[in-house]
Amino acid sequence: MKKSTLWPIGITATYLLFVLGMFVFVFFSFSINTDLVENDYYQKGLKYQRQIDRVDNTRKLPEALKYSYDNKKNEYVIIAPKNEPLSAINGIVLFFRPSDKTQDKNIPLQFDSNGIFKYSLSDFRKGYWRVKIFWNIAQNEYYNEDFLNVK
Repeated sequence: MKKSTLWPIGITATYLLFVLGMFVFVFFSFSINTDLVENDYYQKGLKYQRQIDRVDNTRKLPEALKYSYDNKKNEYVIIAPKNEPLSAINGIVLFFRPSDKTQDKNIPLQFDSNGIFKYSLSDFRKGYWRVKIFWNIAQNEYYNEDFLNVK
């Protein structure tokens, strides 16, 4: 009676599992969405000096915008500087969702007669959002950024 060994079967099974695992890994790698956060990132990189100037202008202001997220009312509130006329301030508020660019929202910055801008976040998906406020007074551009977690 001849004694058989299981080594050839084990080596073959290990090799086949490895090859199968590689195929699954390659399939999984190609099925992942690898969209860039912004499509025109190179052009925006070249124009970044303008953004640096906006931030620098904002730091030099005696009184800047005040902004906050009201958890109870689920709204975002921006208060205009009191030393500037409301008619001179305009801009946009970008609600930026890093995980899904289709959720981004551009809202015109329009203050009421009390200098308050309120925007309801009830239709926003829960999670992490960046708020980018691009605003200007006359010819001077300013920029504020905030992070919020919509609940």
